[in-house]
Amino acid sequence: MIISVYFVFSVVTCNNTAVDNTTRNPTTDTVNANTDVNYTCNDGYSHTGGDLNRICTGSGQLTGLPPICTRKLTSTFYEF
Repeated sequence: MIISVYFVFSVVTCNNTAVDNTTRNPTTDTVNANTDVNYTCNDGYSHTGGDLNRICTGSGQLTGLPPICTRKLTSTFYEF
């Protein structure tokens, strides 16, 4: 009697779409499970919400919330 056993492995991935006003690393559109995704706000923007560091979980979701980076306010001073 011959018994054949087959294993099917699937790679879990997370969508890693771009987030407005940020730079992400890695820059690929998908990442494998247990991969860290790190964001930085672009020049002229400040981190005002969400998470700058997220991890792709085994369930195919990134942890936390997408970062929010908003334009820094600039002030102009006038002397009289």
